[in-house]
Amino acid sequence: MTEILKKTAGLIYNIRYVVPALALTIYVIAGLAYFFAFKYWPSLSADTQSAILENLSWAMNATF
Repeated sequence: MTEILKKTAGLIYNIRYVVPALALTIYVIAGLAYFFAFKYWPSLSADTQSAILENLSWAMNATF
């Protein structure tokens, strides 16, 4: 019986604290990505944009 209660308490803890924390994290990352993509990126010069894309390309190739 106590094992069932422990599992239920763990599930309630996950639903109450972990799930909202993950949702908030995703929301903040999406907001930053939106700001960068639609507000900040067009104001950069073409040279800066190409340098950023080249660095991202190198990072992706090194990662995968």
